[in-house]
Amino acid sequence: MSGRIRVGALLAGGRGTRLRRGDKGLVEVAGRPMIAHVHCRLAPQADRIVINANGDHVRFRFLGAPVIPDSFVDTGGAGPLAGIHAVLTWARHEAGPSALVVTVPVDSPFLPMNLVSRLEESRQRTEADISVASSGGRRHPVVACWPVTLLAELREALNDGVRKIDAFTSAYRVSAVEWQVGSVDPFFNVNTEEDLSRADGLAADPLLQLD
Repeated sequence: MSGRIRVGALLAGGRGTRLRRGDKGLVEVAGRPMIAHVHCRLAPQADRIVINANGDHVRFRFLGAPVIPDSFVDTGGAGPLAGIHAVLTWARHEAGPSALVVTVPVDSPFLPMNLVSRLEESRQRTEADISVASSGGRRHPVVACWPVTLLAELREALNDGVRKIDAFTSAYRVSAVEWQVGSVDPFFNVNTEEDLSRADGLAADPLLQLD
């Protein structure tokens, strides 16, 4: 692969309203905060890890990673695109203009261990601007590989009122990288109490096969 610095970014800005348990990243799965599961799977794949979250950053101190708040804030929140802008800004300053940032949500505790390498490889091979994860024929726009060179365009789009990831990426070449769904969809995300119960069972299963 290239000599670029790979930054893994945990997007923890979601409020988890459907779970009604407060900070979604701190909701426990099998006795550990969800964000800890995600961090554990992403950290070995990246050169640097950063967390995007608003509010008191001390609550994530146990992960030992920088916590970067959104710089674009709307009433009710500006959504994940604002979080992506925040981590791209951080990465440009801390990892240089050639860095790549792989963003993931904190409610997907079973992320694949080859996520970063496959997203980076696909982006290079297809000469795409952005690569995005897919499973079961469905794209997961928050799980994507972004070059920091898109920062100025992203800032302009946010200033113009763009808030949906797909609305921004539609102007660029995007490669979709498909993962097979085995014992569990590697991008299974926890949104409801039913999802949380299932995630508890999966995480505690010693026979669960994960990449």
